[in-house]
Amino acid sequence: MSRYGAAGLGKTRLAAGAAAIVGVVMSRFAIVVTDGRTGNKLELCRVGTNPEPVAEGARRKTYKLGKRVLRLYSNVEVVEIAKGAVVRS
Repeated sequence: MSRYGAAGLGKTRLAAGAAAIVGVVMSRFAIVVTDGRTGNKLELCRVGTNPEPVAEGARRKTYKLGKRVLRLYSNVEVVEIAKGAVVRS
């Protein structure tokens, strides 16, 4: 049995189908974090429903600097994305 299923479908075919479905249904909330080291804001991920567990996980992330344990993200925000909003890169 292959890694991508018994039918032998390639990774690109499965990923393209899943991406098309996820792109339409998901993306109601965005988790926006502020990097604790640089202060830069960035979008960590997008979540369809129930974003709070993802945000809590981001709040708990830490890293070690010598003997000190520091938070990876200084601020974590849950932002609701408007329906029909277009995000351009």
